[in-house]
Amino acid sequence: MTAGPARPPRRPSTNLQRRHSPEFVAAWRSIYCGVYGWRRENGFAVVPSLLGRPVFSYLPGLGYTDLTPAEAEALAEEMGGGGGGGGNKQTPRGG
Repeated sequence: MTAGPARPPRRPSTNLQRRHSPEFVAAWRSIYCGVYGWRRENGFAVVPSLLGRPVFSYLPGLGYTDLTPAEAEALAEEMGGGGGGGGNKQTPRGG
């Protein structure tokens, strides 16, 4: 039995590098908020954390958005959450 031709190596998935259209992002956020009863504020879904405190999530349930990393960092800075870490910003205690 002879082996067939060698297959080229598989390329890694590029899903984490894709950007969604602004229309998709708005529709996704709207559906998620409607299904889970979350409110929307300043373009974010306000999601309860495991400790019950609200967390602002730009695009709940998806790890990539319509933003570049630089745009996400700028948005986090604008919202007062700093940048450099995930896509969620917790509200201050009591807020």
